[in-house]
Amino acid sequence: NLQSLRLDPNTAGSGVPRYLVSSSDEKADGMDVAMQWHPTRAFTLNLVAAYIDSRYAHKIAASGADLSGQPTGVPKLSFTVGLQYVWHIHGGQLALNLSHAYRGKSRCNNDSKLQGTCQVSPNFRVGEATRRTDFHLDWSAPGGHWGMALYATNVFNKRYVKGVDNVATSVLGTPFATITPPRTYGVTLRLKY
Repeated sequence: NLQSLRLDPNTAGSGVPRYLVSSSDEKADGMDVAMQWHPTRAFTLNLVAAYIDSRYAHKIAASGADLSGQPTGVPKLSFTVGLQYVWHIHGGQLALNLSHAYRGKSRCNNDSKLQGTCQVSPNFRVGEATRRTDFHLDWSAPGGHWGMALYATNVFNKRYVKGVDNVATSVLGTPFATITPPRTYGVTLRLKY
């Protein structure tokens, strides 16, 4: 009894797309793991991982395709691993955080290309495995009343196409893609009063 939003790109042959809410019976087997290890007071390692095999138990797509027994699109494996190291300096604190996230490739079915989640194009791929590394260095003054941080997200500037939206294709002939954000870096300042 999962409800989801899907695209009907050609409503009753009119060429006008519409979004519909659909229900499906899904079946999933898997495991989630979360671990944290403190080998010293200053050093922490984290791991969060998920393995899931998600399939439609019974599902007929709007296109008429029988998706029963096929994957729902959810990747089998995803995980995030991170580390933190904290230095105590003259009553203040300096904390280094690094994290790396992985999300496996989308598992396609007979209706995925229509929905824009597994489309293969000569110019780019949709639904491929993704990786992202983030960095954060934070300093807090003694007493924690103020501090500053340097950060960078998507350190290696890995860019991925998240999906292709076909809603405008039948009307304007122009689908568009959603892309993950580029590398971002900056400085934050904080003050507690």
